[in-house]
Amino acid sequence: MPSCFICGRSRNGKSNVKNITFHKFPNNERIREKWLNFVRENNLLTNKITKFSVICSSHFDEKNFINYKRTRLLEKEAVPYIIISRAKYAKVNCPEFATIPSTSTNEVKTCTSNNSKMSVQSNIKTLVKVSNNIQVDGIIPFDECSHNDSTTVNIIQQSVKKNVKSSYIEASKPNETDTPNRTFLKHGISALSSELLIKSKKLKLLSQTVRRQRKKIASMKQILLQLKNKNLINIDEIEILMENFDSQSMCKV
Repeated sequence: MPSCFICGRSRNGKSNVKNITFHKFPNNERIREKWLNFVRENNLLTNKITKFSVICSSHFDEKNFINYKRTRLLEKEAVPYIIISRAKYAKVNCPEFATIPSTSTNEVKTCTSNNSKMSVQSNIKTLVKVSNNIQVDGIIPFDECSHNDSTTVNIIQQSVKKNVKSSYIEASKPNETDTPNRTFLKHGISALSSELLIKSKKLKLLSQTVRRQRKKIASMKQILLQLKNKNLINIDEIEILMENFDSQSMCKV
């Protein structure tokens, strides 16, 4: 009886009721490498894969399937990308969690993936524009409009983070009636919650560092212009320094 190499789901009555199918690794080297990347994303060893290894349909987008009356086929270009968190070999029903990573090394051949790539490219252009938007006459690199938009986004993100954090804390509370599998899951939630808190603090510190560096760069540009106006520095030198400041600003982003 085959089981999913990723989440350990077996082909049985429950999977049949849910219309879950199992699919072998493709022979096409290009597509197969993308499947292997997904295996690595789940912290699994690719050298354990055999010719009988399969991945269940829960890890694919529904658009990747061609449905017939009695069966359904997986498209040749389909790539798994949905991460399923579930208790393997559990004797009782345990909740499952599906996660779609926002940044994945796999290229999912769907309209959604294409839109995501366009969105990433757009964000990169925006970052470049913001980094080059440091004006000499002002220290703050954002105009009033973008500042208001950024404030709104920050408020929404903070609200979402608070709700997620409270959900993690509530879900990780132990209960006397919990089964061993459920207790194991709660310990995992608690550990992930702590890790998320640590990373959030690190991200906050890095953001503060970036803001301070931008202010310093803007101040240095202003000083350079003052030196230029007093003929204490030539044009070639100021251009070199300005380019260096711009490159440093891009690195900080």
